[in-house]
Amino acid sequence: MSAVKAYVVEKWILYLAVFTGFFGGAFFAVDLGPFTLFPYRAFLFLLWMLFLARILLQDAKLNLSRIKVSPYLVFLAVWIVYAVLSTGWAASKSLAITYVILLFMGNSVIFFSVYYLSTLKDLRILYWVWLLALGIQMVIGTWEATTGLHLQMSKYFGEMNAVFAFRPTGTFGGPNSFASFLSFGVFFILAFLRHMNKGILKKILVGAILALSVYLIIMTRSRGNYLAVLLGLSFLSIFILRMRQTFKVAIVVGISLLVLVLVLPQQTHKVWVTGVSEFESLFNPIEPGQGSIGIRLSLAEQAGASAIKTLGFGVGAGNAGYPHNWWLEILASYGIWIFAGYVLFYSTLVLELYKIYKTLADEKEKMICEALLLSLIAFFFVSFSPSSIMTFKPQWFLFAFALAFLNYYRLNRGRHS
Repeated sequence: MSAVKAYVVEKWILYLAVFTGFFGGAFFAVDLGPFTLFPYRAFLFLLWMLFLARILLQDAKLNLSRIKVSPYLVFLAVWIVYAVLSTGWAASKSLAITYVILLFMGNSVIFFSVYYLSTLKDLRILYWVWLLALGIQMVIGTWEATTGLHLQMSKYFGEMNAVFAFRPTGTFGGPNSFASFLSFGVFFILAFLRHMNKGILKKILVGAILALSVYLIIMTRSRGNYLAVLLGLSFLSIFILRMRQTFKVAIVVGISLLVLVLVLPQQTHKVWVTGVSEFESLFNPIEPGQGSIGIRLSLAEQAGASAIKTLGFGVGAGNAGYPHNWWLEILASYGIWIFAGYVLFYSTLVLELYKIYKTLADEKEKMICEALLLSLIAFFFVSFSPSSIMTFKPQWFLFAFALAFLNYYRLNRGRHS
C-alpha cells in the first residue's frame, strides 16, 4: 500500500475511532481481564500502529509543517509528561497510571485530528459523524424517557422508581454525562439549522430535533447543563446574532415547540413541570454537604485544600477523587502550573475561534466554527456535571475538532502559530 493510500485509510480509522468513542463500551465490548477492549480503543490502537508503521517502515515524512497550532499541542505534551512524573508521588499508583493512559488517549485524538483533518471536506465529514452519533444517542434517550427502560450499562437499568426510571442516560451510563453530550449537540444542531440552505419545512424539522434535544436535557435533571445551554445561547444572542437573526431563530424554534406540544401534549407538560422545578431548585438555600450542590461544594473545598497541601504540585494524576468540577480536578491532581496552562489553553482557543468567526463568509465554515465556539462556551458549565470529565470522551473530541478547525483556518489563510 502506498503512503498516500495508507494516509487515507488512517484518516477513516480516525473517523471510526471518534464515532465509536461516542458510545464507549456500550456495544461490542470484550472483557480481557485487566481491561475491557471496545471499538474506540481498538481503532485508536490500530491508528497508532498504522501511523508508526507508515513513518518508520515506509520512510514516509512526518509533515509537521502543516501543523499551525503547535503551542496548543506542546502544552498537551507537557501535561502528559507532568502526569507521568506525578505518578512518582501519587498515593494510588494504579489510579495514576490509569489516568495517564486516559490522558494520552484523549490527546492522541487531538493530535491525529489536527494531523489528518486539513480540508473543509474533512471537517464536514467529522461534523456529520458527530450529528450521526448524536442522532443515535437521542433515539436511545427518547426511548428511555418515554418507556422508563434502559440499556444494561445504565445506572438506572432495572430501576422501578419513576423518579429515576424516566431519566435518560444514553450509552453514557449516567444522566449527567448524557446531558453534557446533548449540551454540545444543541449547538451543533442549532448551527446546522442557522446555516443550512434548505426550505422552511426542513428547517422546522431540524428545529423539532433541536427541541427534542432540549427536552432530553431537561429530563436528565442535570442543572449544570441547563446553565451550560443558557450560557451558550446568551453568548449567541449577545455576541453573534443580529436582532433580525434572533427573531428568525425564535420563530423556527417557536413553531417547532408548538408542533411538539400538539403531537406530545402530556410529555411536553411533564417536561415543563420538571424544568421549572429544577430551575427553582438552583435558588434554594445551600447547606454544606447536603443535596447535590452542597455535596459538590464540599468536594470542591477538598480539591482546593489538596492543591494547597501539595505546595501547588498536585496530588498526582487521577488522585483528586471526584470533585464534580473539571477545573478543580486539574488543579488538585496536576497542580497550579498545569491548571494555569489549561486555563490559558481553553480561553485562548475560545478567543481565537471568536475572532475567526467574525471574518468568515463561507456558510459551511461559519456553521462549523459557530458550533465549536458555542460548545466550548457551554463547556465551562458542562464540565461541572459528570463525576470526571477525564473519562468523558466528547470533551476530547470537541477540543480535537476545534484545534483541527483552527489549524485548517491557519493553513488556508497563511497564518502561522
